[in-house]
Amino acid sequence: MRQRRRVERGNFSQTRDLSQPPVSRRDIENKQRQLLLIGAAAAVVIILGLLAYGWFDSSYKPPRKTVGVVAGEPIKLADVISYTALDSFEANGNLRPNIALNNLVRDTVVAGSAGSVGVSVDDQAITQNIIDRFEAPVDASTSVDELSEIGRTSLDLFLSTFSVSEADYRDWLRGRLYLDGLQAHFLAEAPETAEQVFIEWIITTSSVTAQEAITRIDAGEEFADLADELTGLTSLSGEGGVVGWVPQGAFTELDPFLFGSEVEVNDLVGPLTTASGSMVLRITDGPAEQPVEENMRSLLSGNNVQKWLDARVVDAVVENLGLTTDDANWVIEQII
Repeated sequence: MRQRRRVERGNFSQTRDLSQPPVSRRDIENKQRQLLLIGAAAAVVIILGLLAYGWFDSSYKPPRKTVGVVAGEPIKLADVISYTALDSFEANGNLRPNIALNNLVRDTVVAGSAGSVGVSVDDQAITQNIIDRFEAPVDASTSVDELSEIGRTSLDLFLSTFSVSEADYRDWLRGRLYLDGLQAHFLAEAPETAEQVFIEWIITTSSVTAQEAITRIDAGEEFADLADELTGLTSLSGEGGVVGWVPQGAFTELDPFLFGSEVEVNDLVGPLTTASGSMVLRITDGPAEQPVEENMRSLLSGNNVQKWLDARVVDAVVENLGLTTDDANWVIEQII
């Protein structure tokens, strides 16, 4: 009997470690409370992290985002804001961040390349342009080389209206003056005479209408009457749809039809889908060497400026990332 009790006492001592204190309900509750606090702290950290990331993603990161690289120099999204605001001055108030970015890239390229054709723009030229824009008209014999108080007030009002600095405005103006200089350069290089064809056209809003015009002419109606009916007067054509003498390169999209080997005088050509609309045209004279009219010289120079720009942009633009919808919306939000 005594032996069995000793064995039982020995078994009990093996199942219970008397060196460890017993766990109370209070200990369990404290442990649970600690775990809850740790979980709550972790949730707060996660929420704060998400809020911080949201602020970084929506407020800190966008202005510093690279949206293009020209000649090794990055263009940041923040740089597009002033261009978008100022471009709207020439776009009937429309805010177009993607177009503004393209204009900024173009102006950056031009500023680094225009010197190769002798075109330059200095600070005084920009200042004089500002004076011309904001000073009241004065007598032609009077020279104005700085803004008056009234002129300064007008400039400050303009800058505040578009929420841009004077430095940003001067940079934007520099690009326009470079373009003016390039236009003048290539206009001076436009030929005085060239081989040309004499054309007239009908411009309609749809290919169906243009085809109907051809059908009516084939049925005996006069080209000029239909031109007056369907086109009317334009900046490049007068009564009867007469455009006049046109050199190659003035209307680049029409060159294949005006100067192709199969072109015949008085043949109707079309309907043609053009930037101006659906067109029917015909050559009534030429080709012949003729003086180049000023409007055609202007078209030639404009096209040559664009060719020159396209070539320089290809060489200089390392990367033109463009704007996402979120980028464009962010730019607009900074303006309105």
